[in-house]
Amino acid sequence: MGRCVSTPSNAQIVTYGTLGDDRETCCNCDGSGTVSEPTEDFGEDDVECPDCDGAGYIEAFFDFEDDVIEPFREHLRELFPSASPCSEWLGREDHAVAENCHAYFGISEYCGMVAYWAVPKENENGYANLANRWLDGITSKFEAAFGTMQRVGRFSNGGAIYRAKDGGPVGADNLDGPVVIGGNLCTG
Repeated sequence: MGRCVSTPSNAQIVTYGTLGDDRETCCNCDGSGTVSEPTEDFGEDDVECPDCDGAGYIEAFFDFEDDVIEPFREHLRELFPSASPCSEWLGREDHAVAENCHAYFGISEYCGMVAYWAVPKENENGYANLANRWLDGITSKFEAAFGTMQRVGRFSNGGAIYRAKDGGPVGADNLDGPVVIGGNLCTG
């Protein structure tokens, strides 16, 4: 069975992005994968870089909390001053990291794909429609601020297809250009 990034079933706003490349260019070889070593006859030979094992890059340290969740919270506070930090799990995979009186805001991640979402809060006072209306009013602002991808479709095995938001109109006749399938970038 295929998988894709999870979102709460009652999410009213969802947008997608990918985690940044967690590799850094090797400083020793400047990304070439080789370094010059002196030879016995005072010449030079290009040999595999010992720091990156010839790859040209090294894996960078990545912390999901500091590099994804905190910037998301901070940007939410700038856009919606009523949002405050929280840590609620809505189901097993959907982590709400901020909230206000109308909604939970959260992040879900799977294989490098990130879903940014907003879920209306259940209101005990009978004002459930107020939360839905508030989210309707912030949808375009939220979608413009977070995520660079949109989900185009889903395979019968559960895998999903994503493409860049600014890639032009989406339709069965317009799937050219880079497409992400279940977190894997496909170009072709």
